[in-house]
Amino acid sequence: MANAQNSEATGSPTIRRCRKARHGGGKRPPAQGMMPLPPAPDRGFNRLGSPAALAQAGTGKPSAWRLSHHRHGRRRHLRALPEMPQSGLRAASRSTSLGWFSNPPVYIQGSPPAGNIRSRSRYPASRRVAGPKASRSWSQNRSNETGSYPARTADSAQARALAPTMRRQPAIDVPGCWKAQQRLAYGNMPTARSFPMRLLPLCGLLIFSSMMRAQEMLAPPVGPLAPAQAASALQLRHGLVAELIAHEPDVIDPVCAAFDERGRMYVAEMRGYPNKGVGTGEVSSGTIRLLEDADGDGKYEKSTIFAKGLRFPMGILPWRGGIIVAMAPDIIYLKDTSGDGIADEKKVLLTGFVLPNIQQLVNTLNLDLDGRARIMVGGAGGTIICPEKPEVKLELRGRACAFDPDKPWLVEAVTGGGQYGLARDAGGRWFTNTNSQVLRFLALEDKVVRRNPSLVPPPLTVDIHQEGSAIKLFRVSAFEPWRVERTSRRAASADSKRFARTELVPGGYTTSGCSPAFLEGPAFSKELQGSVVTCDPANNLVHRDIIEPSGAGFTARRADADAEILASKDNFFRPVHLAIGPDGGLVLCDFYREAIETPLSLPEDILKRLRLETQGRGRVWRIRDANHKPRVEPAPSSVSGLVAWLSDSNPWRRNTAQRLLIERNDPSAPGAIKAGLKADLYWPGWIHGLWTLERLGALDNALIRAGLDHARDEVREQAAVLAGHSEERARAMAAELALVATDPSPRVRLQALASMGSSGRAAADIIAAALERDASDPWISLAALSLATSDHGAILESWVKLVGGKAPDNATRDAINRLSVLAGDGTVTDRTSFLVSWSRLPESWQAPALAGLAKGMRRAGNSLVDLEKSKNPMAKTALAMVKARLDAAGRKSLDDKVPLADRVESLGLSMLSSEEPTTEAVETWLSGRSPVELQVAAVQGLASRGTNPGTLAKVVESLKGLSAAGRREAELFLAGSAAGRDALLVALDSGAVSPGLLEGATRQRMARHATERKKPDLAGRLTSGSASRAKVLESYKAASAPETPSDPDKGRAVFRKNCATCHRLENTGHVVGPDLLAALKGKDKATLLVAILDPNREIDARYVNQVVTLRSGRTTTGLTAVETAGSLTLKRAEGVEEVLLRGQIDSVEATGQSLMPEGLEKEIPPASMADLLAYLIQQGG
Repeated sequence: MANAQNSEATGSPTIRRCRKARHGGGKRPPAQGMMPLPPAPDRGFNRLGSPAALAQAGTGKPSAWRLSHHRHGRRRHLRALPEMPQSGLRAASRSTSLGWFSNPPVYIQGSPPAGNIRSRSRYPASRRVAGPKASRSWSQNRSNETGSYPARTADSAQARALAPTMRRQPAIDVPGCWKAQQRLAYGNMPTARSFPMRLLPLCGLLIFSSMMRAQEMLAPPVGPLAPAQAASALQLRHGLVAELIAHEPDVIDPVCAAFDERGRMYVAEMRGYPNKGVGTGEVSSGTIRLLEDADGDGKYEKSTIFAKGLRFPMGILPWRGGIIVAMAPDIIYLKDTSGDGIADEKKVLLTGFVLPNIQQLVNTLNLDLDGRARIMVGGAGGTIICPEKPEVKLELRGRACAFDPDKPWLVEAVTGGGQYGLARDAGGRWFTNTNSQVLRFLALEDKVVRRNPSLVPPPLTVDIHQEGSAIKLFRVSAFEPWRVERTSRRAASADSKRFARTELVPGGYTTSGCSPAFLEGPAFSKELQGSVVTCDPANNLVHRDIIEPSGAGFTARRADADAEILASKDNFFRPVHLAIGPDGGLVLCDFYREAIETPLSLPEDILKRLRLETQGRGRVWRIRDANHKPRVEPAPSSVSGLVAWLSDSNPWRRNTAQRLLIERNDPSAPGAIKAGLKADLYWPGWIHGLWTLERLGALDNALIRAGLDHARDEVREQAAVLAGHSEERARAMAAELALVATDPSPRVRLQALASMGSSGRAAADIIAAALERDASDPWISLAALSLATSDHGAILESWVKLVGGKAPDNATRDAINRLSVLAGDGTVTDRTSFLVSWSRLPESWQAPALAGLAKGMRRAGNSLVDLEKSKNPMAKTALAMVKARLDAAGRKSLDDKVPLADRVESLGLSMLSSEEPTTEAVETWLSGRSPVELQVAAVQGLASRGTNPGTLAKVVESLKGLSAAGRREAELFLAGSAAGRDALLVALDSGAVSPGLLEGATRQRMARHATERKKPDLAGRLTSGSASRAKVLESYKAASAPETPSDPDKGRAVFRKNCATCHRLENTGHVVGPDLLAALKGKDKATLLVAILDPNREIDARYVNQVVTLRSGRTTTGLTAVETAGSLTLKRAEGVEEVLLRGQIDSVEATGQSLMPEGLEKEIPPASMADLLAYLIQQGG
């Protein structure tokens, strides 16, 4: 151990045994053969074996194997730490360095020696066990779970052979490790007493491999490198090469690039990043560079500042000799009219995009197939205005937008859901991503669901990667010391369990995904065609995925099992933008900085050590196949040349040709395009040709029919879109669309249904057939439901006939329920017709249909009373059947032997009855002994019946006995109407209800109502203690003082009691307000105290409380969670969501106040506030 001590003193870690082990009842002699490791870097690292070092050593390709002695029946176990599971670091870190061989534990890197180790008891010495046979002796630990599953990564054929028979076993000390199930032997030598020395050479080799990998990850970070040296740090796969085509000082901090028809490159420089993490403030450092290849060598050596004094330019689209630039809060047009390479014309096309977060600004301009400019809008979006026609306003609310560059007031909300980047594949489908979601698919356009105001759709942009969010990445760069330090703090903290696995490692997971691009064209080999690449600048790499159809959607999977298509050892390499260029190569913008993080994600002390601002560097690379010779040609001047480019294999040429044909609007173009479509074109030429004709006003239905008959699914899909591009055409091609709705391709069927809606409505049998065929496909069934604006009962009956009355499966039951919800929101005639149809359904179909009807009627405020006036005899028969069901449902809801979910559903059904619930039923539902879910459902059901005095009295009486969630729902119901407020006011005035029983927001609302009702004394009691915020803060000032005693553990209890209804920490609470982990970063106690006691001092617009008044007179409140053209979803405490249809809403008013109420000082005394602040600071890291 002296050697180890000496090495620690000199900063050179050693490999030594991890812990003592018993050997035959005696003490084991000291380990021999101590081997020093290379010195650790100067900053941020402990010796190998510490949590930080183990975290690094475990991110490489090899697995870390551990051979150790256990006292379990005197058997030896060989364990592995594949990928060094982060949850196991704390257990592993008790041994602070690597072990050697013999009895002490040994960590070695590589694959298990499966061919040399076997079970002694099963096979004779002459039969060595390898591959699948050896797998019988192995199992894997993972979180105490059981069940068969394939192994994780393996690094050799032998290890892969073990995969099929791995079994989950209870974890011993490191979750995720492999362990031996039986006593092992090498040849005929059992390993029960001593380590077989014949394995020593193998172990030595694996240990050496482990050391080399650890040394790589522990090496000091690389960079900055001079431009001439930068390529040497890159590692590329699949025969690709990288060429530096521009660098500083010709380009600085590039974030995106675009090429005009002459092959000139416009680059947006975002020099002002990170601007303290926000997009606000006075910023004028952004520029647009114009780069030109003057000598034709493929490198851009001429650089001109095309425009300066900009804010944060993050998107460029060439248009009519100039460029359109996304520069929040504006979209602007810049043009050089004098020919000097400097813009002298500037025009604001659109404005109003939000600025709260520097990483969620408007970005990525693309020309869509329909000739409109499509933009990705991060965050909340904004209220968009066109200065030319200021009366035109568009609320985005989380959606993106598209506009006509020539008529920007023709702007429309389109499906969004991304952060930075937007890519269209050759078939016209759009993809995006977020920092942690490597690839997202824009499954359906917003306008499709917009046409049915009763339809409440799910998010239309979905994460499609098989591995979910924050996928594993294979970086080759060393971890920056500050990342290791931040990770070590988290891992060593008492609350390390609250962190996701991706936050307990310095890197190696998607945390900064951006700018997807499709590899297509002559610059890439066949195996790369159609795959998609995305940047991850935090990990200094570019990742590649393969996209595959999945019904009407897509899934993405990793293209390379254990490496990335491009990665750099240079820690300053920050790829942030990808696009195909004029020569077909992939153009990569390298931001080239020491750090790319927003300041909001860094601890204050680490933040002070980093240089986040511009350092005057930047690179642009071209990535291509080594055999491809780059050649930039300007776009043809002739129409025939441009038409030929429409079917080029290079997507940049196709898009440029389409743009120029639209801009020039040559009278001869339509004829040339139609002639080209008759030729044997590369299939994307059909798509671009059809859409160009549409934009030029020259597309006829005959050509669309030809497209619908094309052999390629993508061409038929776009032809189906074009068939519904106008209402007139959709009517004319209704028969063709009905036929295409049965196409073998799910994507084509989806677009056929989407296009049918343009004509107003579709036949019930067509909708029924679509639902019967594709009820399990979320997108096709959603498109079919968007057509169901009426005749819901007829659709159900047609559907039943198609399946021959067969009982529905789960997917069909769900679709029946969703269809019936739409009926519940319909007119009296629609609902009457639906009930008549419902009465003729098989019993197995009636239950989901009635449940959906009840949900829709409650949501719309409808009831059965108006249906009872119907003179239709069949309607009366149907109503009698319904009432019998409702009575049975009411009895079921009172039976505590029935499963809770069934009781809740039955209670909701019973509320449809025209008869008032019995006193006994209400008392049971609202009893404190009832489950909280039943209480909430009861209050919501009673609220749906209106505000009659009897109902209000029952709810007021129940306030004392309800659980917190039930009482919160009751307060919302009572405060939501004048009658309810009056009833609650009487109870407060008489003392039947104490003001302290109510939440702060309710007290404030009732105090205002008491003032309106001329009851100043009661108003004073309701607001007593709510002194001016300045006085309250002064009285609590000591709680934030460093010297004030505080206990974070007690603060945790305070948080859970008072804050967890809207905030979530340590997997406790609800996400309603801001993400606390992000909000707490860098905050001190004084700042947090102000935020808690004076929540309205500074409010993020996303968390302003909204008051919505319905046409029925009821009011409701909450944060805007989701807003579509047809609905508004409010979110309240405990994550409760309420969906309101546009037709129900009379007005929406922002209160200008936070959802978080004032007056928390009533609930949290100063001593408890000190504890709470200590807890929050601890959680903020």
